[in-house]
Amino acid sequence: MIDPPPFSTVKLKKLGIPDSLVEWVIISHCHGDHDAGVFQKILDTEKVEVITTKTIMGSFIRKYSAITGLQPEKTSSLFKFRPVTIGAPCYINGGQFRFFYSLHTIPAIGFSVTYHGKSLYFSADTFYWPEKMQEMVQKGVMTQERCDDLCNNKFNHDIILHEAGVPPIHTPMKVLAELSDDIKKNMYLVHVAEKDIIPNSGLK
Repeated sequence: MIDPPPFSTVKLKKLGIPDSLVEWVIISHCHGDHDAGVFQKILDTEKVEVITTKTIMGSFIRKYSAITGLQPEKTSSLFKFRPVTIGAPCYINGGQFRFFYSLHTIPAIGFSVTYHGKSLYFSADTFYWPEKMQEMVQKGVMTQERCDDLCNNKFNHDIILHEAGVPPIHTPMKVLAELSDDIKKNMYLVHVAEKDIIPNSGLK
């Protein structure tokens, strides 16, 4: 599971999916609409393995220790933690994941994963607008290398899961609508309601 929403465990049970099938949970970042379901999953099942960076895990532990009143050590003991290293391969159930930090208001990670010759890209919450990102470089907000990493090689995957929330902390949908049809045919938008997708844009 990736950033399961609140009550996702209830939904899975209604669909007849046993808890035992969900062994790993990835936290992209610690905004409530992304990590609340993770904590519910932790409380609802035997020890699940939570996968994220040490930085994001530190935020997660502090947040849910404060909410529950538990000591951080007790919160940490409720699950298994697998730290990921940005850019290094991480193997989960046969798939090779590579994580990266996206461009968001707090530390957030996306990833690409390959499995049996197919690949998937997950943007996580991010601001993607190359023109505006280049302006950030010119203002000294980010390096050119960081900008290039965020802009390049993200659309050459079999499946692209890209967010399209409310800018400026998310990606403007009009930027994605301007992408080529070859890219858009593999892209599925997340973090946006279907009714808000630009009509006849090729986005879905």
